[in-house]
Amino acid sequence: MLLSASFCAGAWFVGGPWLLGVAVVVLAVDALVPFGRRTLVIGGAALVACAPMAYLLVNRGDLATVTPDLVTGAVPAHLLAMSGLLLVVLAHLPHREMRAVTPAEPPHRA
Repeated sequence: MLLSASFCAGAWFVGGPWLLGVAVVVLAVDALVPFGRRTLVIGGAALVACAPMAYLLVNRGDLATVTPDLVTGAVPAHLLAMSGLLLVVLAHLPHREMRAVTPAEPPHRA
């Protein structure tokens, strides 16, 4: 529980209300239907890969003159990238390792 709260707090600090909302939804869905680590990493990588496409869709008419203001103004691309990185971070949290661990065999005695 504490790890989930700190995860949400970190998401809010890094991405504001949007990323906090994504973090809460992902944690809620993950509590109901636990995702495997691989599924989260693939989903996060897919969202990060979609970020350049979102940038191109948002800035269709302005691609001839790319300026820093144009790049920072592409909010959907940033939100997709942040959401994807959030999923990758969630996949590597310590509680995910504890959940996936199967009972260990007792040590063999010689």
